[in-house]
Amino acid sequence: MRSDNVVGMVGTSRTSAAAKIFSDVDLNKAVNKNGFLRLNHFGSIEKINAIGFVDLMQRFKEKPDSLDFNGKLVLIAVSAAGIANFKSTPLNAVFPSSLVHLTVAENIIFQNYLIDMSSYFKLLILMLMIVGAWFLAKLTKTNVILAPLALIIIYWVVAMLFFSLLNVILPLFYPTIAVIATVSVNQILTLKEKQRMEISIRNMLQKQIQSKGEQLQHTKEKLNQLDVQLKQEYVSKAEIQKQAEENKKVDAALFS
Repeated sequence: MRSDNVVGMVGTSRTSAAAKIFSDVDLNKAVNKNGFLRLNHFGSIEKINAIGFVDLMQRFKEKPDSLDFNGKLVLIAVSAAGIANFKSTPLNAVFPSSLVHLTVAENIIFQNYLIDMSSYFKLLILMLMIVGAWFLAKLTKTNVILAPLALIIIYWVVAMLFFSLLNVILPLFYPTIAVIATVSVNQILTLKEKQRMEISIRNMLQKQIQSKGEQLQHTKEKLNQLDVQLKQEYVSKAEIQKQAEENKKVDAALFS
């Protein structure tokens, strides 16, 4: 709310011009589906020009031309200590409750009230943030946290621009939690996949070692069989050679 559009005073004031302004505003666009108006609070109460009722009467009597209420909102309310009620706003811990009426009037007349996005649009933002975080987490093999963190920062900057320029409220909490949860789930699934690959490689190596061991054992058995065969052949040859020598000796004895 701009300070030149608000004047705080004591009592109430209604004019035909203000009534016409309110009649031209479509309040259905201002309120949400629950019938609530999201107020765009103007901040510090120092921005409001205030004047006491006695001072007003004196200035009106002495210098009436110095009082210019044209194009301004005038609120007359109790401001004495101990009588006035106070509320808290996002910008002020202590705020005169009567000034909420000025906030509502200013928001409606200048149509600078806060706009809350529909549930479908919020769901769309949530899904886009989840898909974006999952894609970035898969795309970046190293520094997995930096890319989703950059996505969160960019989204927060866009939300701030929407809020400051268009008075549009973009959800921050659930998209941020969704990105963090998506990255966490992606990391958990990546670690589990890595563990499965390590187990698979370990099992494959064990099978290969076992297979090589069986082949080695089979080779040893064949070598043992060949060794036995060679020994048997050597013995057979030795016996044959011995028998041949004996036969030669017998033949020599017969001829002699």
